[in-house]
Amino acid sequence: MKYVLLIIFVFFNGVVQAEIKSSYQTNYFYFDAKDFDSLVEAVKVVGPKVNNKNAWASIKWELITEYHFNTSDIGCTIRVGNMELVANIQLPQWRNIENQKQYLQKWWAEYYSFVSKHEYQHLNSAMASAKAFRLKLLELPMQQNCKTAKSTYFTLKSQFLKVVAQEDRKIDIRIRRMFNANDKLFIPLKKNAPKVFASGAITF
Repeated sequence: MKYVLLIIFVFFNGVVQAEIKSSYQTNYFYFDAKDFDSLVEAVKVVGPKVNNKNAWASIKWELITEYHFNTSDIGCTIRVGNMELVANIQLPQWRNIENQKQYLQKWWAEYYSFVSKHEYQHLNSAMASAKAFRLKLLELPMQQNCKTAKSTYFTLKSQFLKVVAQEDRKIDIRIRRMFNANDKLFIPLKKNAPKVFASGAITF
């Protein structure tokens, strides 16, 4: 998973109503295959790159944060404006699946659903962490000066990113356990596609 925190800040007086929004776009990569082996080979070629490996799916997001500082004779206060989590999700599309045998069609429907839910789990996790980050910003007391206030902001931002990374690992560990436990969903793929589970994506 790739994520970026985009910060917009200005210095002025006044209060801005804080909000958090989310928007995402789903894109697809396409391939043809006739069986499990050719499916694996196709995704190895056209799947999105994650950590220099081809993946079944991927998500990239950024948290756009707007804030400003209120200054006074006694200190400096952070005022949080709009926050928006913007994401782009890439999912696989097996173009000629309808021409394949029924057992392949059934398996693919289940596997696609699994892959899709996996990416949205990462998105939901990021959103939950972003909400917690926003609440911490809103609860910040007045700082000694705006330099200190800005430093506090970046400390909280760093903590926020660490929390997201930790939650990502938990999500991926659950899938790795499924794979290692020979969950029936993965059995057709294990023969030719040993897996490395990267944060936010299932990669070869």
